[in-house]
Amino acid sequence: MTPLVSVVVATHDRPEQLKRLLASLRDQTLEDDRYEIVVVDDASGPETARVLEDAAEQTGAPLRVIRHETGGGPARARNAGWRTARAELIAFTDDDCRVTRRWLEAGLAAWQGDSRRFVQGPTRPDPEHEHLYGPLAHTLNVERLGPWWETANIFYPYAALAAAGGFDESNYSGPGGEDTDLGWKSVAAGYQSGTCLLPNLP
Repeated sequence: MTPLVSVVVATHDRPEQLKRLLASLRDQTLEDDRYEIVVVDDASGPETARVLEDAAEQTGAPLRVIRHETGGGPARARNAGWRTARAELIAFTDDDCRVTRRWLEAGLAAWQGDSRRFVQGPTRPDPEHEHLYGPLAHTLNVERLGPWWETANIFYPYAALAAAGGFDESNYSGPGGEDTDLGWKSVAAGYQSGTCLLPNLP
């Protein structure tokens, strides 16, 4: 059965965060055969490989792993992921996020099968990690649509990604900016944006 949505995750040496994300992805309310998980390992070390091997042996939604032997950055990794995806809708989240149980269900409902529409959802700081917050802590709080179009919680039709040529690997070889660039290119091409109400937690 062709999945309704493909989840694409780029990862690089965050094995513990990735393990937590994969557990939340396997705990979705959407039926296992209605979505797939595609993880692109961007030249991580052996700990990440072990996490992915263990996850592949678990039951649930299909998990496919693409391994890059040399790091190319998140734009290249995400492009490799969505281009092998089987669904019409591609859900992006980050390897340091944790998704809510109804995330995919809510994303599909917000998208409504519209090939000219992409959907962004909110991202909240993880309350379990409040004690770690500080001036150098990484956290993300997305409350509204745009203007950065973060890949922590966003859904694109496959056709929109193909029309835009995906993420710009040439100008964004490192982390940062590639998701914003894709979002604004999609808006400029006439794609409408919508909101998914369920948050992800970084």
